[in-house]
Amino acid sequence: YPSDDNLNHHAQKPVGLYTDLLSRSCNPGDSVIDPFCGTGTIFPAAHGLKLRATGIELDESAYGIAVRRLEELK
Repeated sequence: YPSDDNLNHHAQKPVGLYTDLLSRSCNPGDSVIDPFCGTGTIFPAAHGLKLRATGIELDESAYGIAVRRLEELK
């Protein structure tokens, strides 16, 4: 999967990868949880598939990036 824009996080994953994985096991309207969501890759992937996503992140800098990603989906 091609890399996404660099969000300055060492373990950033491509949204395309998450979209592919979620599409194999979820249906629109399902809920997913990412207990270590990092920069929030789960959110745009879930949004595109019409899933409800919950993410948990303790690292403040990664959390801030995840919040910005959520705001971009509005």
